[in-house]
Amino acid sequence: MGENEKNKRDLGIAMLSYFFKRLLWLRQITFNEGEIKILGKNFFLFNLEEFVKMQEELKKEFGERGLKIIYLRGKSFSNSLIKTVKGFSKERVEIFENWINLLDLFGFGQIEVKSLEGKAYIRVNKNKFAENYVKIFGKQEKPIDYFLTGVFEEFFNFWFKKKVKCKENMCAACLNPHCEFIVS
Repeated sequence: MGENEKNKRDLGIAMLSYFFKRLLWLRQITFNEGEIKILGKNFFLFNLEEFVKMQEELKKEFGERGLKIIYLRGKSFSNSLIKTVKGFSKERVEIFENWINLLDLFGFGQIEVKSLEGKAYIRVNKNKFAENYVKIFGKQEKPIDYFLTGVFEEFFNFWFKKKVKCKENMCAACLNPHCEFIVS
Protein backbone atom coordinates (compact mmCIF):
# COMPACT_ATOMS: atom_id res chain seq x y z
CA MET A 1 0.00 0.00 0.00
CA GLY A 2 1.40 3.37 -1.01
CA GLU A 3 1.80 6.23 1.44
CA ASN A 4 -1.11 8.16 -0.11
CA GLU A 5 -3.51 5.18 0.22
CA LYS A 6 -2.36 4.57 3.80
CA ASN A 7 -2.99 8.22 4.69
CA LYS A 8 -6.47 8.15 3.18
CA ARG A 9 -7.32 4.97 5.09
CA ASP A 10 -5.91 6.41 8.29
CA LEU A 11 -8.09 9.51 7.85
CA GLY A 12 -11.16 7.28 7.43
CA ILE A 13 -11.79 8.31 3.84
CA ALA A 14 -13.58 5.42 2.13
CA MET A 15 -12.70 4.61 -1.45
CA LEU A 16 -15.90 4.87 -3.44
CA SER A 17 -16.53 2.98 -6.65
CA TYR A 18 -16.60 4.98 -9.89
CA PHE A 19 -20.27 4.09 -10.32
CA PHE A 20 -21.16 5.34 -6.84
CA LYS A 21 -19.23 8.58 -7.40
CA ARG A 22 -21.03 9.04 -10.72
CA LEU A 23 -24.42 8.60 -9.03
CA LEU A 24 -23.46 11.18 -6.39
CA TRP A 25 -22.17 13.64 -8.98
CA LEU A 26 -25.32 13.31 -11.10
CA ARG A 27 -27.43 13.63 -7.93
CA GLN A 28 -28.97 10.24 -8.65
CA ILE A 29 -28.28 9.01 -5.12
CA THR A 30 -29.32 11.05 -2.10
CA PHE A 31 -29.44 10.55 1.65
CA ASN A 32 -31.72 13.20 3.09
CA GLU A 33 -33.98 13.46 6.16
CA GLY A 34 -34.38 9.72 6.66
CA GLU A 35 -34.77 9.00 2.95
CA ILE A 36 -32.43 7.12 0.62
CA LYS A 37 -33.11 7.59 -3.10
CA ILE A 38 -31.22 5.87 -5.90
CA LEU A 39 -32.16 6.68 -9.51
CA GLY A 40 -35.43 8.17 -8.26
CA LYS A 41 -36.49 5.09 -6.23
CA ASN A 42 -36.74 4.89 -2.45
CA PHE A 43 -34.54 2.37 -0.61
CA PHE A 44 -33.73 1.52 2.96
CA LEU A 45 -30.82 -0.25 4.58
CA PHE A 46 -31.58 -3.63 6.12
CA ASN A 47 -29.30 -5.65 8.39
CA LEU A 48 -28.13 -8.65 6.35
CA GLU A 49 -28.20 -10.99 9.35
CA GLU A 50 -31.90 -10.22 9.76
CA PHE A 51 -32.56 -11.04 6.09
CA VAL A 52 -30.74 -14.37 6.56
CA LYS A 53 -32.85 -15.12 9.65
CA MET A 54 -36.04 -14.09 7.82
CA GLN A 55 -35.31 -16.57 5.02
CA GLU A 56 -34.64 -19.35 7.51
CA GLU A 57 -37.85 -18.57 9.42
CA LEU A 58 -39.88 -18.59 6.19
CA LYS A 59 -38.32 -21.95 5.34
CA LYS A 60 -39.18 -23.41 8.75
CA GLU A 61 -42.71 -22.02 8.77
CA PHE A 62 -43.72 -22.64 5.15
CA GLY A 63 -41.10 -24.97 3.64
CA GLU A 64 -40.59 -24.64 -0.12
CA ARG A 65 -43.49 -22.14 -0.33
CA GLY A 66 -41.59 -19.78 1.97
CA LEU A 67 -38.46 -20.06 -0.17
CA LYS A 68 -40.55 -19.42 -3.28
CA ILE A 69 -41.68 -16.12 -1.74
CA ILE A 70 -38.03 -15.08 -1.38
CA TYR A 71 -37.33 -16.15 -5.01
CA LEU A 72 -40.38 -14.24 -6.32
CA ARG A 73 -39.34 -11.10 -4.40
CA GLY A 74 -35.94 -11.39 -6.12
CA LYS A 75 -37.67 -11.50 -9.51
CA SER A 76 -39.79 -8.49 -8.60
CA PHE A 77 -36.77 -6.56 -7.31
CA SER A 78 -34.85 -7.28 -10.52
CA ASN A 79 -37.80 -6.26 -12.70
CA SER A 80 -38.08 -2.96 -10.84
CA LEU A 81 -34.33 -2.43 -11.15
CA ILE A 82 -34.44 -3.11 -14.91
CA LYS A 83 -37.21 -0.51 -15.38
CA THR A 84 -35.28 2.02 -13.32
CA VAL A 85 -31.99 1.44 -15.19
CA LYS A 86 -33.76 1.59 -18.58
CA GLY A 87 -34.92 5.10 -17.65
CA PHE A 88 -31.28 6.22 -17.36
CA SER A 89 -29.53 3.96 -19.88
CA LYS A 90 -30.64 3.50 -23.46
CA GLU A 91 -28.06 1.04 -24.84
CA ARG A 92 -28.48 -2.62 -23.85
CA VAL A 93 -24.83 -2.98 -22.85
CA GLU A 94 -25.10 0.12 -20.65
CA ILE A 95 -28.29 -1.29 -19.05
CA PHE A 96 -26.40 -4.51 -18.30
CA GLU A 97 -23.38 -2.68 -16.86
CA ASN A 98 -25.49 -0.38 -14.71
CA TRP A 99 -27.63 -3.30 -13.47
CA ILE A 100 -24.45 -5.15 -12.41
CA ASN A 101 -23.06 -1.96 -10.82
CA LEU A 102 -26.24 -1.48 -8.79
CA LEU A 103 -26.15 -5.09 -7.55
CA ASP A 104 -22.56 -4.46 -6.46
CA LEU A 105 -23.56 -1.20 -4.78
CA PHE A 106 -26.38 -2.99 -2.93
CA GLY A 107 -23.91 -5.51 -1.52
CA PHE A 108 -24.76 -8.69 -3.44
CA GLY A 109 -21.07 -9.44 -3.97
CA GLN A 110 -18.69 -9.30 -6.91
CA ILE A 111 -20.67 -10.54 -9.88
CA GLU A 112 -19.01 -11.92 -13.00
CA VAL A 113 -20.99 -13.04 -16.03
CA LYS A 114 -18.97 -15.58 -18.02
CA SER A 115 -21.03 -15.95 -21.19
CA LEU A 116 -24.06 -14.37 -22.79
CA GLU A 117 -24.54 -16.61 -25.84
CA GLY A 118 -27.91 -18.19 -25.13
CA LYS A 119 -26.80 -19.13 -21.62
CA ALA A 120 -25.31 -17.19 -18.75
CA TYR A 121 -22.78 -18.49 -16.27
CA ILE A 122 -22.66 -16.22 -13.25
CA ARG A 123 -20.09 -16.31 -10.49
CA VAL A 124 -20.62 -14.34 -7.30
CA ASN A 125 -17.53 -13.83 -5.19
CA LYS A 126 -17.71 -12.40 -1.67
CA ASN A 127 -21.41 -13.21 -1.29
CA LYS A 128 -22.04 -11.76 2.16
CA PHE A 129 -25.54 -13.30 2.32
CA ALA A 130 -24.06 -16.81 1.97
CA GLU A 131 -21.22 -15.97 4.37
CA ASN A 132 -23.71 -14.74 6.99
CA TYR A 133 -25.81 -17.88 6.49
CA VAL A 134 -22.80 -20.01 7.44
CA LYS A 135 -21.95 -17.74 10.37
CA ILE A 136 -25.48 -18.02 11.81
CA PHE A 137 -26.67 -21.50 10.75
CA GLY A 138 -23.47 -23.34 9.82
CA LYS A 139 -22.59 -25.12 6.60
CA GLN A 140 -25.59 -25.74 4.36
CA GLU A 141 -26.22 -28.93 2.43
CA LYS A 142 -27.75 -27.18 -0.59
CA PRO A 143 -27.62 -23.68 -2.15
CA ILE A 144 -29.53 -20.95 -0.29
CA ASP A 145 -29.56 -17.91 -2.62
CA TYR A 146 -33.25 -17.92 -3.57
CA PHE A 147 -33.48 -14.13 -3.78
CA LEU A 148 -30.43 -13.85 -6.04
CA THR A 149 -31.69 -16.73 -8.19
CA GLY A 150 -34.87 -14.73 -8.82
CA VAL A 151 -32.85 -11.57 -9.49
CA PHE A 152 -30.72 -13.28 -12.14
CA GLU A 153 -33.60 -15.18 -13.73
CA GLU A 154 -35.67 -12.03 -14.22
CA PHE A 155 -32.78 -10.04 -15.66
CA PHE A 156 -31.92 -12.73 -18.17
CA ASN A 157 -35.60 -13.06 -19.17
CA PHE A 158 -35.20 -9.42 -20.21
CA TRP A 159 -31.73 -9.87 -21.70
CA PHE A 160 -32.45 -12.95 -23.84
CA LYS A 161 -36.01 -11.75 -24.63
CA LYS A 162 -37.40 -15.16 -23.65
CA LYS A 163 -38.29 -17.12 -20.53
CA VAL A 164 -35.26 -18.70 -18.90
CA LYS A 165 -34.59 -20.61 -15.70
CA CYS A 166 -31.81 -19.92 -13.23
CA LYS A 167 -30.26 -22.54 -10.99
CA GLU A 168 -27.64 -22.07 -8.33
CA ASN A 169 -25.28 -25.02 -8.66
CA MET A 170 -22.52 -23.89 -6.26
CA CYS A 171 -22.97 -21.92 -3.06
CA ALA A 172 -20.56 -20.36 -0.61
CA ALA A 173 -22.98 -21.39 2.16
CA CYS A 174 -22.08 -25.00 1.24
CA LEU A 175 -18.44 -23.94 1.74
CA ASN A 176 -17.75 -23.70 -1.98
CA PRO A 177 -15.24 -20.96 -2.87
CA HIS A 178 -17.97 -18.87 -4.52
CA CYS A 179 -21.59 -19.02 -5.68
CA GLU A 180 -22.31 -20.05 -9.25
CA PHE A 181 -25.54 -19.77 -11.21
CA ILE A 182 -26.49 -21.13 -14.62
CA VAL A 183 -29.21 -19.43 -16.65
CA SER A 184 -30.61 -21.26 -19.68
